[in-house]
Amino acid sequence: MRRSSGAGPEMVTPGSESHHRTPGRRARGWLTLALVLVGAGVASGVAGAALVGLLRLVQHLAYGFADTFPAAVEGAAPWRRVLAPTLGGALAGLAWIVLRRYRTPSVMEASGPKAPRLPLLRSLADAATQIVLVGSGASIGREGAPRLAGAALASALATWARQPRRWRSVAVAAAAGAGLGTVYNAPIAGAIFAVEVLGVSFAPGNVVAIFVVSGAAAITAWPILGTSPTFSYVGPDATWPVWLWVPVAVVIGMALGRGFLALIALAARLRPSPGWRLPVGIATVGALVGVLSIWLPTLPGNGKGIVLETLSTPGSLLVFAALAVVKPLATAATYGAGADGGLIAPSLSTGAAAGAAVALAGASLGLPLPVAAFALTCGAAILATTQRAPFFAAMFVLELVHPPLAVAAAVAICAVAAGWLSQTIWPLRQLTAAPVA
Repeated sequence: MRRSSGAGPEMVTPGSESHHRTPGRRARGWLTLALVLVGAGVASGVAGAALVGLLRLVQHLAYGFADTFPAAVEGAAPWRRVLAPTLGGALAGLAWIVLRRYRTPSVMEASGPKAPRLPLLRSLADAATQIVLVGSGASIGREGAPRLAGAALASALATWARQPRRWRSVAVAAAAGAGLGTVYNAPIAGAIFAVEVLGVSFAPGNVVAIFVVSGAAAITAWPILGTSPTFSYVGPDATWPVWLWVPVAVVIGMALGRGFLALIALAARLRPSPGWRLPVGIATVGALVGVLSIWLPTLPGNGKGIVLETLSTPGSLLVFAALAVVKPLATAATYGAGADGGLIAPSLSTGAAAGAAVALAGASLGLPLPVAAFALTCGAAILATTQRAPFFAAMFVLELVHPPLAVAAAVAICAVAAGWLSQTIWPLRQLTAAPVA
């Protein structure tokens, strides 16, 4: 549900809470707002690039050096696969005991009408803790960290510049989406995230502000992270089996998405308060993920390795089928143990594994089913369901992969159809307690 981020006519113009001002003061107010937005974008880009660097460092320390994270996990000794997420979970739990002594507003709250300020140092420390946890192999998304870091930096900058709550909330939401877009090189999807997930109203001024922040973040990060898409699409364009698969992918994606949200909603009720249970619980779940990674080396981390395998290699039917079940269970267990992170990549990877499993099952029967196209369409459907954001899901997948035009159309149709159906014919009201991001 979209909300309005404005409180009335007196808050339309930045720089003052009153509409009585000279043209010069009004111009200075708009100039200050523009500088705040650009500054928030640059800060989000720098933070996103820094967090990616930290993630790679932790992964190398945990598993050794390799071209990709799944290759590093597969090349690591079994004891190392178990030790890395166990130790990472214990360290993250200890850090959260300290960080959670004081309540910190969520990104959703900070981008809401009241726009409470996010504590900068505590938020940045929390984001770094999330990255250490994911880099060590915990099964949870990494996108929560750049969202939080970008939002906290924008909140501090807008507060320092004395921006009214209306623009402070927009800047925070835009920077949160920009942080997400930076780490995946998906700036348009990040901008859509601010509107569709964080709920910024679709007013022209808000849209301009969001794209200014998102664009500034992307331009800042490109020299460091590059401009290439996160994944390369290997496979044919959409053929008739793909179009026959689209309605099936929508149904499977919705069912998996509902199941995923039900698991997360259950896990949310089991999360411990700050105390000794945090490091013990997160470390225990990390150890279980480590043991499973001996047979499923793409299970650790946010799920990027699963998507990479569906796009680059034929893979194994049994492995993908197992991942479609184990990945959401491991993510829910990690969240229920007290970890913070994201659900975007785990949701996408769960759907990708399911789609790849179906394609490989058909191939075993002699049917020429394209694994990559099946994976992306099903992944987009589950992502649209779990995020309750079909347009974000579609654009996110398209920017991640840059697939051929016909495959892109199939992905968009799956995302929009699953997102619409899950909110109308098959509503998710009973699962609203589950966090969507």
